[in-house]
Amino acid sequence: MKFSCPLTSELLRKMRNSSKLLKSKRPCNMITVTDAGTGMDEDIIKNLFVTFFTTKEKGIGLGLASAQKIIEAHHGETWIESTLDSGTAVGIILPSRSKVI
Repeated sequence: MKFSCPLTSELLRKMRNSSKLLKSKRPCNMITVTDAGTGMDEDIIKNLFVTFFTTKEKGIGLGLASAQKIIEAHHGETWIESTLDSGTAVGIILPSRSKVI
């Protein structure tokens, strides 16, 4: 499968090369979201999932921290790829259920 967005392509390459879930060969679901916004620098990326960290004037810094805790509680992984002035790509990998209930 070929992707036209360089950020998405780089994110998927990182996920395929480093994801413990994908390497386990266990059935997984993968979600990617990419934007063409302003992107983020390394200082922001390393703090994205820190509780109460925010870059917004009226933000409280709970959104991404809470989302990551939920993903981790389901044994999932979160991935970020961002380039200033080019945008951001976010990837989430969640294990599939082994049987339908």
